[in-house]
Amino acid sequence: MNDKEKQRIRQAKIAEIDEKLRNIRICIISTLILLIAIICGGLYTEANTPVKSTYTPVYTPQPSAKPVATSTPKPSATPMPAVPYVGMYVSYVPSRWQWQGTDNLTVKDAAGNGIRTTKYRYDTNPKIYVIWVNENNQVVKVSITDPTATPKPRSSAKPKSTSDPYHASDYAHPEDFYDWYADDFWDYEDAEDYWEAHN
Repeated sequence: MNDKEKQRIRQAKIAEIDEKLRNIRICIISTLILLIAIICGGLYTEANTPVKSTYTPVYTPQPSAKPVATSTPKPSATPMPAVPYVGMYVSYVPSRWQWQGTDNLTVKDAAGNGIRTTKYRYDTNPKIYVIWVNENNQVVKVSITDPTATPKPRSSAKPKSTSDPYHASDYAHPEDFYDWYADDFWDYEDAEDYWEAHN
């Protein structure tokens, strides 16, 4: 075997190795392109998929009184009382209750954390009821406003306090003040008296 034949065999082997390396490079590049396409497709799908809320509202506005689907057993088949009260079980939403949305701030648990409630308004003549119902279908707060009620006369013996730790003068209406400091007063009238004494 002469040098020319050895040279030709060596070049053939080099060409064969180059061909194998080129095929490996093509395979690696194709795999990377496919991987990038899969990742981009997944990100696009995730970004364009509507997010489903994990919270299902307890109530939805209904034109008439229909039973509310709930996992909590109904205590009895007695009709709903005309006047809502704290602790009342709401087996269905009366047609006269107007849905006002959900509320996470007004009602708080023992730790001071907001409880998710559904808020309703119920108008009678002349009273207006605002009702907060928790996820267990129980009324947890009721605010009653009577625009025709005469205000309580102020006691002249009670001096107006100069210190106001609750900053009552920052609130335009006693109901707003009570909503913010409900846990600090016995009831709405107590908060209203405080608000009037500091305004």
